[in-house]
Amino acid sequence: METAFWASVPMSQPDGTLSLAIANEASVLDPEAPINFILENASQSEVRFQPGYGARMFAYVSDEQRWVEVENRADYIGREDTLAPSSDPSGNWMALVTVAPDIAGIELPVTLRVVVEGDVLSGGTATGERASAYADIMLER
Repeated sequence: METAFWASVPMSQPDGTLSLAIANEASVLDPEAPINFILENASQSEVRFQPGYGARMFAYVSDEQRWVEVENRADYIGREDTLAPSSDPSGNWMALVTVAPDIAGIELPVTLRVVVEGDVLSGGTATGERASAYADIMLER
């Protein structure tokens, strides 16, 4: 499952600089409801994200042993979001990320992987490095 994901999704593998965790742990998540995550920048650099923290979602289709991208029904306003490093006194190093997966046509229960990826900044300029994080959750009725 892991090998199939990293081989099929063009993004950087997480290195621990960002963490993504479900905001309110529930035993069963409603596939029709928005899902909230806490994103934390544990690095020593600012990280800039696309609107909605660039959240993308993938469902693991076990019958086909592959990951398929899932559309996000959430609309995000704004241009970019930047998280300061955790050592920054501004306190702007954590954020709430909300996604609303459109899983029409996907058989439940299903593992949903939510990923975020952003540009590492130095002095406000992108360094060319990327930072990412993901969280897996189970969706079922």
